[in-house]
Amino acid sequence: MIQLIIAVGIAVVVGGVLLMVVLCTAARVVREAYGRTLYSNIGAWMRIREFARTQGKIKYIGEAESRLEVLEQDLRGWHEGTTARGSDIARFEKLRAAAYDETDKQIKDGQNPLAYLDAP
Repeated sequence: MIQLIIAVGIAVVVGGVLLMVVLCTAARVVREAYGRTLYSNIGAWMRIREFARTQGKIKYIGEAESRLEVLEQDLRGWHEGTTARGSDIARFEKLRAAAYDETDKQIKDGQNPLAYLDAP
């Protein structure tokens, strides 16, 4: 009977450790994905803000500025929780640059990323 209790106790401890490893790994993956998303969105919205300023429309500028402000605020919070964990920020900066370039290409192709603001 004692052997059964010891075996169950060991199984519970090992299971608990494995569960913690899985949860920590999942949290890291989600944190990394959120960082990639933030950097990509900021890169795109930086270019959209430039577009808005060249268009000179107040509602375009307001939308771009407010979106970018929220994203940058989220990024500061993400940095506080992630940078200490050793994330490769240079890799995320490449994502920001790629998103900026892609949005620039779309704008040069005639797409208006803020056209939804003109709808009635």
